[in-house]
Amino acid sequence: MSAAKVPFDANEFTGKRILVTGGSKGIGAAIVNRLRHGGGAVLAAARSIPADGDPQQFIQADVSARAGTDHVIKATFDRLGGLDILINGAGGSSAPGGGAHPTIIPTFDMFIPWMTLNDSVLHKERHAEPSFAL
Repeated sequence: MSAAKVPFDANEFTGKRILVTGGSKGIGAAIVNRLRHGGGAVLAAARSIPADGDPQQFIQADVSARAGTDHVIKATFDRLGGLDILINGAGGSSAPGGGAHPTIIPTFDMFIPWMTLNDSVLHKERHAEPSFAL
């Protein structure tokens, strides 16, 4: 199967300072690559930097923890001097490789880590740029 050739403007994001959380693999990495190809100054935040990743383009932190979120905000402003676009792609799953197990019946306790992560993301938005506040 070959990838479709989707045209894009190489200057679409020129001058934009962009942070993508969860940008080290999967959809997050695809978003980072697209924004960089569009001329954006992009930092990706992730729990670990990919082996082939450029450390100058990543911020290693766990955004589900307050300390990690604070580190990402400080590092972003130190490196980029501000922020124009924030994409919260951070996620997490306790499902085994290959997806969720169909015989598991979800309980409220299973949603607590997800809710904690999203609460942290809202904290990040409000502190990174006050106009992002809900």
